[in-house]
Amino acid sequence: MSSLIKRGSQLGVACLLLGLLGGCAIDLKDPYNDRSRLRETQREFTQYMRWGLIDKAAMFVVDEQRAEFETLAPSLTELRLTDHETLAVEAVDENHAIVMVRLSGYTMSSPVERTFEIQQDWSFDEETRVWMVSLQVDLLRKALGIAAR
Repeated sequence: MSSLIKRGSQLGVACLLLGLLGGCAIDLKDPYNDRSRLRETQREFTQYMRWGLIDKAAMFVVDEQRAEFETLAPSLTELRLTDHETLAVEAVDENHAIVMVRLSGYTMSSPVERTFEIQQDWSFDEETRVWMVSLQVDLLRKALGIAAR
């Protein structure tokens, strides 16, 4: 009987430790300040670009770059993205992540598929609770120029 009590108390201690460790794991802060929201926002931004909805994609671009991004609308609208892949996500801090994306596509005027990589610098705005992207607009312009020729 005493060995049964001993095993029961060992099992109880083990359950208590697992419960405490589980509680600690639940309390860990998400380094992306809601990682799934960043993933969803980045995917939505790419889908808007994919379908030529540049006005909607521009809503995710930081204010400082939005006008420049919108000047690319005619080329981006002509671009048909055939594939996109997130290559890497680096958490700088809880409100900032750098995402490297590979895009493949062609333009209607040049139906030869091209692939290029672009860095997306995502920042979470605590006030609006929205992830916003800063892009390498010059690299995007260059890639579109290559795709269009």
